[in-house]
Amino acid sequence: MLTPLLLFSLSAVLTLFGPKQMRSFFVIFQTTVFFYGVAGPYYWLTQHQGIFLGIDWWSSIPRAATYINIGGLIIIVGCITFGRIFPKGRPIHQNNCTSPLLIPVLATGSVAALFVVASANSRGGLFLIAYQFSDLLIPAIVYLYALSIFDPKKTSIAATASLAFLAYCVFVGFRYKIALLVVPLIMIYLMNLPLRKRLAYSAISVPLVLAGFSGMTIVRSKFSGLDLSGLNDINLDTALYGLFAETNIIFGLGSVLDNFVDRDITIGLTPIVDSFLELLPRALFPERTTGERIYVVLAGLGDEGGDSSGTTYPFVGEYLMMGGIPGMITGCILASLLITGLFRAMTKFSRTDALLLGGQGIIAATFGYYFVSRGYMPQFAKSLLFVVLPYVFLLKTSKKLIWHRPAYTPNRIGQ
Repeated sequence: MLTPLLLFSLSAVLTLFGPKQMRSFFVIFQTTVFFYGVAGPYYWLTQHQGIFLGIDWWSSIPRAATYINIGGLIIIVGCITFGRIFPKGRPIHQNNCTSPLLIPVLATGSVAALFVVASANSRGGLFLIAYQFSDLLIPAIVYLYALSIFDPKKTSIAATASLAFLAYCVFVGFRYKIALLVVPLIMIYLMNLPLRKRLAYSAISVPLVLAGFSGMTIVRSKFSGLDLSGLNDINLDTALYGLFAETNIIFGLGSVLDNFVDRDITIGLTPIVDSFLELLPRALFPERTTGERIYVVLAGLGDEGGDSSGTTYPFVGEYLMMGGIPGMITGCILASLLITGLFRAMTKFSRTDALLLGGQGIIAATFGYYFVSRGYMPQFAKSLLFVVLPYVFLLKTSKKLIWHRPAYTPNRIGQ
């Protein structure tokens, strides 16, 4: 595990030379890469002796971890390089503004979330469509909270909407939704606090979030809330498993290396095509087939429990299947170009510092956490379509209000 650790350390040093606008992304991205590419593999080697589903992966784990960190290093270098295209000045106007799209986006996400809760047992043809549209609440709530600087009355609305969405996330049992919302909200909240308080609150929030995610792993029951019976037999081993369970993607990547890279098998642009096909409602196009490569990866786990293990692969897994090592290098470079382009768009369209921080937080959470840990391209493409791009459109359509609220008081964020 020395090679992954050295690669990670090199990436961490290089981030010191990156654009200031991307620091939030660098921190979350590096934390996620360390979790999945160093800490997680170390956990499986030391606590489970490299055994997963009864199969010995001892020699495969360090190799897979190395690929994760190589991919991370390429993206860091790419972001630093492409980050030079950032404009020096930021068009921040500090005007009280709003977007005409805010209410439609908020209403659409709310109706979709209510539909998901109401139809959780039957899960008809529109269920998955509504589930995806419920993600629109994330950019809407972040935008609304950023606006509360100029209009404190919006603070209570944003807080209520945030708590309702968090309760919805607990119900559906998917933690990534919580991360995509909480990260930008925390960034906005900490914006104007003194440095000492920002560091203290950040130091407290990290273990709290990790503990919360660990607890959800143990007690969550997807689309039915929490099953607290899982707490009856909790101990240190159970708690550690709850924390590191998601890092089993290292075995999915090991299967990718065994079944695609080592056999020189590639799938070309299939993941990109699947990303478009999965936007077609299955209720209207039941014959469409996507994601068949996932079954090959799961079968490569060598155990009948692979299909139900929930094991996927990290971001480099899809690129390796598309074109081997050259595909991974190309994919990571293009990903870094996309990341820097989105940061530039957020900078260009934001009218206030809070709106800009909200956008940076959404990119940091989406690319720094979700992108790294969920390698299936169609799944990640949906987060771009329903979380990142809607926030960009909210910023782009923001207009100065013709009436004026009280003078800008940054400290309201911390009150």
